[in-house]
Amino acid sequence: MLKYFWPGKSILFYTGLIVLISLFTVFAKYTFTSPSSCQIDFLINTSAPVDFSIYYDIGKGLREEDQQSKYIEETGETMVSFCIPTYSEMRGIRFDPATRPVQMEIYELTLSYSDGTVFNVPFDALKPGNQIKRHEITEASFFFETEEDADDPTFSLTRIEERQDMNEKRSKIAHYALWICSAVILMVVGRFVYCFFFLGL
Repeated sequence: MLKYFWPGKSILFYTGLIVLISLFTVFAKYTFTSPSSCQIDFLINTSAPVDFSIYYDIGKGLREEDQQSKYIEETGETMVSFCIPTYSEMRGIRFDPATRPVQMEIYELTLSYSDGTVFNVPFDALKPGNQIKRHEITEASFFFETEEDADDPTFSLTRIEERQDMNEKRSKIAHYALWICSAVILMVVGRFVYCFFFLGL
């Protein structure tokens, strides 16, 4: 019975087998692989000490379990860094820059993924949320001021990577590869059914 699936030295069979393996490799690469961590760096200027927190959505929403916080004691210009341990399913990031009224200016916001990709977040990708009194975007910085009684101001990032369009293309390639692999498998099974039941080989 094995001969129906493994027909000796058939060039067509071996060609199909190579194509099948190649397509499954492409499918696995673009569907299941992704960076395993992401470092977020903020270069800020703050008017007061703050508790700076970030929340990251890795497919389960924004939860307390998926957040990190740092107390920034220095006023003036300083760098704030976080490392998100898992990026495989990351869908969004929100940051809570303070738990008190504050004025803050962001000069740089960078996402560095473990695959070597670095995304300099444009300032227009910062979306003000709760308790933000005003904000101003220039070429050099993003400035905001919280409300006078603020205790939980928030921002969210509308973009977390520069490769979103590329990821959509890769997703399409993966789906096409899966369909082609399925077609090849059906051809092999069809050959077995034809030879075994109709030709009686």
